[in-house]
Amino acid sequence: MVEILSKKQLANLPATIPFSETVFSPMNLFATAAVLTIIPLLMFIIGKYSTGTNLSRLATKEIHHEQKKSPIGAEKIDYSALPTEIVGSILLLFISLKVVQTPNI
Repeated sequence: MVEILSKKQLANLPATIPFSETVFSPMNLFATAAVLTIIPLLMFIIGKYSTGTNLSRLATKEIHHEQKKSPIGAEKIDYSALPTEIVGSILLLFISLKVVQTPNI
C-alpha cells in the first residue's frame, strides 16, 4: 500500500541531489570504467584468437536473390512511407504542443 508522506517528512527531503552523489558517485564511475575497459578487451581477445573460419565460409557462400515482385494488396502498406510519416507527424505535433503549453520555470 502507498504511504502518504507527512509535511514534516517532505520538509526533510533535499531540494536537489548533487552530481557527486549520483552521476559521479564512485559506484557509477567504477561501473563506467569497467564497461569501457572490459568490452574492448574482450572483443580484442575474441578477434585475436578467432580462426576466422566462419567469416571465410560466409564470404564464399553464394547468395541467391529472388526476383522482386511488386507488392499486392496490404503488402503495399509495408513498403509505403506514408504510415511512418503520419505517426511521426502526430508525435511531432504532440511534442510541439507540450512544449508550447508548458509554463516557463
